[in-house]
Amino acid sequence: MCIRDRAKEKDKEIEQLKDILVNLKLFISKARREKANIEHDYEQRLSNYSKLVKEYEHEVGQEEMVRENLLRECDLELKRGKEKLNELLERKEYLGDKIKEVHHFLDSLNIAVSYTHLRAHETSLHLVCRLLLEKKKKTKGKNK
Repeated sequence: MCIRDRAKEKDKEIEQLKDILVNLKLFISKARREKANIEHDYEQRLSNYSKLVKEYEHEVGQEEMVRENLLRECDLELKRGKEKLNELLERKEYLGDKIKEVHHFLDSLNIAVSYTHLRAHETSLHLVCRLLLEKKKKTKGKNK
């Protein structure tokens, strides 16, 4: 092979290498664009995800605050209810003691009361006893 042929071959190889280099540059440029798009997409998704996490944390925080407020209100109502119940029990005891005092006082007076007054306070048990006593009196009266 002569020098000219070798030079032509070298020129062809150089041209092929230039074409490969151009194609490689295009490929690298395209790869960089795709990488930039992927990074941009990733950043957007990450940003959206961060926003969603913040919104979720905010909602959970709000729900937690509402739950804590409800629990606090329930505790206060329970405390108030217990206090009211204790007041009522104390008042019941006090009134019970006062009623006993009044009964003892009345018993000590030995005041006569009317038959109508007694009948007004009659219970079903007393009624049965009274009717039996009246029946007994009637039968005694007939036997005499």
